[in-house]
Amino acid sequence: MGCRAAIIETEPRRTRLVATALLALGVALLVAPAGAEAIGPKVDVNRRADVVVRGKVVSTKSAWDRDHRLIITYTRVRVTKELKGDSPGYVTIREPGGKVGALRLTVSDQPRFAPSEEVQVNLERTDAATFDVVDGPGAKLHLGGPTPADATPGSEARSDPGYSLTGTEWQSSDLPMPYWINTSFTSTERSVLQTAFDTWENDPNSSMDFEYQGTTSRGGPSYDGYNVMTKGSTGGSIATTYYWSIGGRMLDVDIVYDYYAWPWSTSGESGRFDLLNIATHENGHTLVLGDLYNAANTEQTMYGYASYGETKKRTLHWGDLAGIAAIYPDAGPPSNVSSFVATPGDQSVKLTWRNPSAADFAGVLIVRKTGSAPVSRYDGTQVYDGAGTSFTNTGLANFTTYYYSAYAYDDDGNYASGSTASATPKLESSLASYVSRSTITWGQSLQVNSSLTPEHSPAPVVNVQHSSNGSTWATLAAMRWDESSGAYQMTVSPTSRTYYRASWSGDSDHLGALSSRMAVSVRPKVLVARSSRAIRYRGSILVSGYVYPRHDGRLAGFYFYKYLGGGRWQYRAYRSARLAYNTSTRSRAAVRYRPNSRGTWRARFRFGDADHVAADAYTATFRVR
Repeated sequence: MGCRAAIIETEPRRTRLVATALLALGVALLVAPAGAEAIGPKVDVNRRADVVVRGKVVSTKSAWDRDHRLIITYTRVRVTKELKGDSPGYVTIREPGGKVGALRLTVSDQPRFAPSEEVQVNLERTDAATFDVVDGPGAKLHLGGPTPADATPGSEARSDPGYSLTGTEWQSSDLPMPYWINTSFTSTERSVLQTAFDTWENDPNSSMDFEYQGTTSRGGPSYDGYNVMTKGSTGGSIATTYYWSIGGRMLDVDIVYDYYAWPWSTSGESGRFDLLNIATHENGHTLVLGDLYNAANTEQTMYGYASYGETKKRTLHWGDLAGIAAIYPDAGPPSNVSSFVATPGDQSVKLTWRNPSAADFAGVLIVRKTGSAPVSRYDGTQVYDGAGTSFTNTGLANFTTYYYSAYAYDDDGNYASGSTASATPKLESSLASYVSRSTITWGQSLQVNSSLTPEHSPAPVVNVQHSSNGSTWATLAAMRWDESSGAYQMTVSPTSRTYYRASWSGDSDHLGALSSRMAVSVRPKVLVARSSRAIRYRGSILVSGYVYPRHDGRLAGFYFYKYLGGGRWQYRAYRSARLAYNTSTRSRAAVRYRPNSRGTWRARFRFGDADHVAADAYTATFRVR
């Protein structure tokens, strides 16, 4: 069912914002046919109807359309009385929207029906027995019987008429709502669309948050997890908002702006639709606010009618602000920063933390004090105010303990209760380390050497730490102090790639120290053997490869070469085999190979993986007679 225009005799050259029949919640701006009277704020549903009947709902059924893009609901009504036009004894009403499984398609201004409900409906005929409900308030009247829970989206009782809610919303865990803008928009238009989102986001009494993700080639509408603003054809609408939901939880929203049928402007030019004006209204539907049609709402952004050159919807009215605050109320002060850590330096303290995830988070205020922790943001010296996650406080006195309190705050100036940390600056120290060998073969050893500055007597304990990935460390053991060389030493025998570093915890006057990390690569120990020194032409030879340490289940490679003379070997073939258990310390792989010519041959065995540098071993030569 498409959106249709109603012609009345008031307010020339105005357009009505109504819902599309595609995946839509919210509005489509409709324009009257050329030369006709303009669409006004009210629609005479009886005048537009082909048939007006009273009856009883027999059944309702929702299903996907043939393209699996829309959910369509078919309502069958037994007619008990004709009030206008001729109708069959049963009419079938076809409406976009409905629910298949858990997934719901909501379409604003489309009434819903319940089995056994008694109704009066204004219909437009599509064929002999199928009808569409006329667009506009009052097209369906409930006369008795059951009422569907979602019969009238946005009509729930409330004390003020300044906004309309739909019962569907974004969950806080899904915010900020990410959105993309199609590349068909110019840079100026993209800036305007972002401003329209910012208009809603900047409301200080709401927690709603949008996040621009950049441009995309994706169009819409489509239930694909991407919230896309795009140009397209709407079949008469100026702009259309589409959304899908499950259980009242918003999942996907797209907005299509019809640049094919209507003229646009970014400057409020007369005779054109102002993009910021329309986009601000459309973005209200992404929140999800409904349309307003009362005379008291004419100045609001969510008022359901617009004009060429109109710009008043660029600014939110009290009702629009009340609506967004009702759906996404300000959660109060943000939570405290987490992982607030003070790390001492030489005459300095480095502070690090993680900011809270509140949509309206604005920054962190940090105050410093000696003697005890600050109890409020006024108790101490302010040292930082910003939205970062680290700060280094310099110019401090060594051996004095400094206490810090961090207060996160939001756009409204609400402050969290505060997180505290403390540190005592000390004199600097350093560790210089190196390894005697950077690459070894499995089974070999190497030496880690370190020196501490400044020197201490007696020599303090310095440890060696090791890591398989260079980021997660564990202490291996204490290093041995060698007085003759004035250095710390340790012999290690890694079995796979390993990182090492030296560590000192510091003392009462000096900060602890870590040396830079040192990587040691390990080659596996590989051996290879052939089954025979000579084979007959067209015979085969068995070649076995052995790997230390064990790597059962891994693939290893065998390469075969033929001797050409003059010290030259020519590569001829490759075979792979999977390693299997051989002994408690090694794995074995084997292949059988049939050389394709007579002469002198040899095989090369190779193995390596993510933890070991590749290593090779060659067989003794064998003859093919």
